[in-house]
Amino acid sequence: MRRLSIIGKASATAAMAGALLLNAGASYAAGPALDQCQKGIEAAAKVYHDAIRTALTGCADAVRTQQVKEAAKAGTGPLAVAAKTCEAKLKPVYDLANVTPGKSAADKFKAALAKLVGIPSGTPKCDVKTLIKLGHLISGTGGSAPPNTGTDATVFVADSLLTSLENSAISEVVAEYGDAMGLIAAAVGAPESKAGANDATCCTNTVGCNDTKGYRPNLCGFGLECNTHACQLDGTSGGQLVSSGILGTIPLTISGRSTLGICSLTKGGQGFGAQSGFEYIIGGAARTLDPVNLGGGLIVCVNVNRSEGWCDCTGHGIALNTNFCQDRVVSGGVTDDCPGGVAADATDDNQGFTGTKVGAVAIGTSGASAAGDCVNFFTTQFIIHQSPATYGPDTTPCTSDDTQAPQAPASVPLTTGTAVASVIDAVSALGTCTLDGATSCIEDVNCNACNVAKTCGDPLHTACTKDSNCTSVVGSDGFCKTRCTLDGSTACTTSAQCGTCAGPLFTTLTVGPFTGSKTSCKNYEASTLSGLQLVGAFPAAAGSAPIGDSCTGFHLKCQ
Repeated sequence: MRRLSIIGKASATAAMAGALLLNAGASYAAGPALDQCQKGIEAAAKVYHDAIRTALTGCADAVRTQQVKEAAKAGTGPLAVAAKTCEAKLKPVYDLANVTPGKSAADKFKAALAKLVGIPSGTPKCDVKTLIKLGHLISGTGGSAPPNTGTDATVFVADSLLTSLENSAISEVVAEYGDAMGLIAAAVGAPESKAGANDATCCTNTVGCNDTKGYRPNLCGFGLECNTHACQLDGTSGGQLVSSGILGTIPLTISGRSTLGICSLTKGGQGFGAQSGFEYIIGGAARTLDPVNLGGGLIVCVNVNRSEGWCDCTGHGIALNTNFCQDRVVSGGVTDDCPGGVAADATDDNQGFTGTKVGAVAIGTSGASAAGDCVNFFTTQFIIHQSPATYGPDTTPCTSDDTQAPQAPASVPLTTGTAVASVIDAVSALGTCTLDGATSCIEDVNCNACNVAKTCGDPLHTACTKDSNCTSVVGSDGFCKTRCTLDGSTACTTSAQCGTCAGPLFTTLTVGPFTGSKTSCKNYEASTLSGLQLVGAFPAAAGSAPIGDSCTGFHLKCQ
């Protein structure tokens, strides 16, 4: 069916967005379990995918059979017979004429996704947070994808997945026999089976067509219409990494190519209720950017896993400017200093600072899309080489034999609007715990835990219930008391007795704003990409050395 999509691998560079999202991937507070949301989408997607594939192969087989008959004996294999079979098989998938509302495979898929978020009723298996965590854009009032009205967060997700699943099923069949879509075209062009049969395929919903035996809207609306286009990045493409680590601020040189797959929703997409006036951005795996050199021996390979987004063709006024913020230290685990930050969404620090909570990325959007504006939410996965030792046998980074493990996937938005990112309380210098004068810290909670379990204060932290248990314990002070966790020997009854964190220094890191530029949907579909510039920015708090806390911004412009 016709689908509008910009399969962005230009997105690719957002790789830099995660700026080396050494620990990217927002985390979320309690809600529907992520695995249940994932499994629900998987189940619905399989049903729809299989329905398309079965219909397509059934149609193609019918056409091939007629062609073989006709080749063996003229007049025995009229294509109109196969075309009738094609319409019968495709109608239950799309029902473009809406003959039986709610019964097509496409309608059932959309209903299944709506049910996952509790529409019209029931216990939700997905919510806005889980959908974002899975790399999806959210529709509805306050959302960042069409339509930007209503309460159903899954409308855009459903339309995007319908597009992607159809494209996948078609690609599979074309891989099996290259002329698969040629067989479909033959059915669309089928003449009358015999004079006066009035069964030649007819596609227009007008009198003289829709009242004939040959009216086949579902067959006519089916086709491979996602085309891949190339964007060669120009010499101004680049970005900036701002870090609290020893690398400081690094300009990024970004070069290479991006691929854009343009699909149109003017036929089948309208059949399943996709929003008119948009192009949809979908895409799969790609590595089209050149390796990014951060200096100091650091080389980043940018892998794009998938992309999902939209281009506004007529000016629908959807928010497209992004402002992302992350609080490195959620004070006391209860105060997230980012605008819109939710302390309950914070997660445990993973850099060895016990008790510290790191805020989830707070997502801020603004502005209103005009004709030609685009937003692309793509999922990247970086490989970060710190030396040639991980380049593999071919001694070349970013090839299939690299021995460096990839980072965790992270989803990052690209936009033709503006992009800003910041990290609050980025650590510019570590403190030291006053109790031992040696342990690094960034807040008091890293130093002053008073263990609730009693020990004898010896190096082995022997458990006890009374002083007499400690009399013969080597290294014990002879008392059975609660002790400071940091040294295991200092007696305490409150955390304050275990010292504080002295001397940590903090700063706010900010990158951007970066400003994108647009042309038009007509140009995107015609592969005239010159002037298109996508920008993105993303914070990455609690990153590993040598980068540390960081923000990255980038701009990708097509020649």
